[in-house]
Amino acid sequence: MGGVPGDVTSGGQTLISVPDPTQFFVHAHPSSEEIGRLHRTDLAIVCAAEPFTRALARMKAPAKARWGRMRRDLRRSYERTLRPATTPGAVRLEVARSGVRPSGP
Repeated sequence: MGGVPGDVTSGGQTLISVPDPTQFFVHAHPSSEEIGRLHRTDLAIVCAAEPFTRALARMKAPAKARWGRMRRDLRRSYERTLRPATTPGAVRLEVARSGVRPSGP
């Protein structure tokens, strides 16, 4: 919004493919000359940043987020990785791991 997606803002062009982004690409910029100059734009909005953000602030979020189930499933999967699994042998790695985890990042 208000900027030209270049190397820095697009992670060295790794976040947004040039010239055809894989994402639905919305470009809001105060100058119509900048929109679509580098990337194919699905939704072009010629507007300064301040009125654009005011309009966004008035919008209501969807009643139900479409990614809710996927987020829940991914969270459960992640939390399963935190539970220690029983390991075979005399050395109980799950016990050793649980002692190390609280002091790690």
